[in-house]
Amino acid sequence: MIEPSLSSKVGYLWFHAHHDKTGKSAFIYDFVIFEPFRGKGYGTKALETLIKEIQTLHFDKINLHVFGHNEIALALYKKMGFVTTDLSMTKYL
Repeated sequence: MIEPSLSSKVGYLWFHAHHDKTGKSAFIYDFVIFEPFRGKGYGTKALETLIKEIQTLHFDKINLHVFGHNEIALALYKKMGFVTTDLSMTKYL
């Protein structure tokens, strides 16, 4: 098992906070846990930390986009309480 040192980066989470007439929301633009650290709880911990921070700021929701084939990310987001609100479809020719 690879454990990060204090100077190691296990990944990154990039989000944007937005406030308009419909309320305050955050959008996750990119979220990556680097390969050697996947499956060790870092993704869950990162999302828990973001959710707590967003709640502290009194935001209404967090949005994100995830590709349908990314089953690992889908499972994480569902575990963390995210629900599907939109669905994009494609027909390859």
